[in-house]
Amino acid sequence: MTPELLAFTSTKVDELLAAASSSKQTRDAAQAWKDAKASGADMDIATTTLLDAIDKHHTTVEELIAFANGAAKDVLGAAAAAKMYEHGLELKANGDKYFISYAKIAEGYGVESICVNSAEEFKPALEKAMQANREG
Repeated sequence: MTPELLAFTSTKVDELLAAASSSKQTRDAAQAWKDAKASGADMDIATTTLLDAIDKHHTTVEELIAFANGAAKDVLGAAAAAKMYEHGLELKANGDKYFISYAKIAEGYGVESICVNSAEEFKPALEKAMQANREG
């Protein structure tokens, strides 16, 4: 993992730890990643472990609503976050309990997203996202 990629990933892990929408399992996995980094462990293995933990987490509708009403405003913009929030309320009104994919949510609101399903996909996806951020 390049120093730039490690720094960017560290920032995103910190965001996971701080996000009200992160489950206890996600926060625990993020903290384990930080602990691995601090101990000098193999970060590719630590990242694979983090991605596996996140993959096992299924987002609840309540978590979706909290994300849409909080961090989504910074990540997606106010208009997209408002649409996401309304969608979450509709799901809740329908009695739905779970919503799975933030990537699909973002796509639905016109935001480009990348869904990563393995550790091998993580680095190229993160580099693509970083490039898109640099380009504006």
